Amino acid sequence: MFDGELSFALKLAREMGRPDWRAMLAGMSSTEYADWHRFYSTHYFHDVLLDMH
Repeated sequence: MFDGELSFALKLAREMGRPDWRAMLAGMSSTEYADWHRFYSTHYFHDVLLDMH
């Protein structure tokens, strides 16, 4: 459906309970966004964990 960065941003917003993903991104620095990207490269999103069971 969505690829790359947009897909990640939408998943991050859902994981954080933020319905307005644009506001979420506007409220964080690029460094913070990159930190979350690195974190979720090794710690999976909640929906991925549920699908693994």
